[in-house]
Order: sequence, then C-alpha cells, then structure tokens
Amino acid sequence: MSRNVRIVGRVKIENIELANESIQESGISGIIIQNNQFVFDGYDYYDGQNKNSDISKIEEIYNQKFKVHLEKLAEAERKRIEEEKKVYQEEQLEKVMKNAEKHGYKLKKEVREDNTIKVVLQKRVY
Repeated sequence: MSRNVRIVGRVKIENIELANESIQESGISGIIIQNNQFVFDGYDYYDGQNKNSDISKIEEIYNQKFKVHLEKLAEAERKRIEEEKKVYQEEQLEKVMKNAEKHGYKLKKEVREDNTIKVVLQKRVY
C-alpha cells in the first residue's frame, strides 16, 4: 500500500540562493524548498527512508554557507562604518581648523606614525 511521505527540515531558510546551492552541492535528489524549509515529499514509504539524514546533511551545508555569508556582510558593514567615521573625523578637523584660524590661532598639523593627527594651536597675546 502506498502513501505520501512528507519530511520537513528544522532549519528556517533565510537565503534561497544559498539553499539552492546547498541542494545542488549535496547531490541529493527529491529535496525541495517550501515555506522557507527543506522538504521531501514522496509518494511511497520507501522513498522516505534515510531522507531525514539527507535533509540534515543539506541543512548542515546550508548553515555553513549562511555563516560565511553573514561574516562577509559583517565585514562589509564594518568597513562602511570605518569609512564613514574617517570622513566624519576629517570634517570635524576642518571645522576646528577654520574656527581656530578665525579666532587668530596659528595651526600646526602633525600626522604621527600610528596615523593619528595632532593639531597644535598657538596664539600670541601682547
């Protein structure tokens, strides 16, 4: 007697492209993606044997790929924030220098070995 067998994975899929790559990389057939989960939907009981372990293998591959993907996103975000911070610091330095010159200070700007900037303000009062 035949029956439908439906086995659903435990991992929620966040990135469909990585999930499809995981299925292709595993070489396991019969696994599809439905409702952001890996699913085996077969007709006979014997089709469903060992599919739990197959789905677990695919989920493991997906988790590794997704972890690398998140690390790349985090690195890109860190670089973007670093660039914004650098631009902001340069803008603030320019504002300080213009304001100091307006008030009669003489400016000396030094760039140190550790890429920090030292600004010395001098004013002579008579």
